[in-house]
Amino acid sequence: MNFETAGFECALIPFDICVEAELMGCKIKYFRNSNESIYPNIKKRLIIEPNEIEGVEAPDEVMGR
Repeated sequence: MNFETAGFECALIPFDICVEAELMGCKIKYFRNSNESIYPNIKKRLIIEPNEIEGVEAPDEVMGR
């Protein structure tokens, strides 16, 4: 299908986990003004040290509620 449609042997859909990280509260950096194809990345982490995970709960949006 990809070859017939686009003439490429392979076509990939980019996937990253920034959507989930953002829903959990992480700050995300988007490269809107770049001419290059740069994937978003995490600008500020929600958890830095392992012990900080205590008490962190996923919002309803992440859990599908």
